[in-house]
Amino acid sequence: MLHGAEKEIHEDKEYGIGSFELWADDDYYLFITKNKISQLDADKIIERCNYINSLDRDALVDFYRETRKESAEANRKGGNIGLIDIVRKSKNPLKITSIEFSENNIELEIEAKVNK
Repeated sequence: MLHGAEKEIHEDKEYGIGSFELWADDDYYLFITKNKISQLDADKIIERCNYINSLDRDALVDFYRETRKESAEANRKGGNIGLIDIVRKSKNPLKITSIEFSENNIELEIEAKVNK
């Protein structure tokens, strides 16, 4: 997790620590990520998720293309398209939950439902 408040170093590289759950139901799969992050980063991610959830199918595709292009032009690591792609492919909104665990940090949970 890029924005993770908890870090681990492995082979001289820093990685964010988080958790991932996968649940299966008769009709869908549920993917859940949980990460402890700063309140400031959480606010940005929640705002982005809410914006992505507000887009219709055509606008979502346009936003995906724009974001990929901007990332390529800025030569950023990663495309910044993961959350967009999840909603685009699953056709379901993201569910975001935040729980404060210290003064400036929260646990952010993002849930994605994928129909079978």
